[in-house]
Amino acid sequence: MKLNKAQRMMVLYQKLSKGEYVCKSTFCKEYEIEEWTFDRYIADIRNLLSETFSLLEVVYDRKSHSYYMENLHLKHEIGLVLHPVRKRTWAWSGIFAGQGRGRRRADARQGR
Repeated sequence: MKLNKAQRMMVLYQKLSKGEYVCKSTFCKEYEIEEWTFDRYIADIRNLLSETFSLLEVVYDRKSHSYYMENLHLKHEIGLVLHPVRKRTWAWSGIFAGQGRGRRRADARQGR
């Protein structure tokens, strides 16, 4: 089965995020794409990571002629740090505490 662009990019991202080293020529042969297409995929993934302010980075290893994702050890630590911040934000807005917009509107109409 031949994969489309989005599927190939997702496979590439998943391999990198699992800590695998991805060789350009091997990936290109396996998924029947040109090397410049692979370069574009790597650029798109790097762009996505930078736009999301991620500490993850796609790096080229000259010794193995492969790409890998750096700072994967921070991936789980980042999630643990950001999660409580979101909870406090939600608790402050009332959404986390189970009060949706409708509840706040009703309270405002009743003068609470």
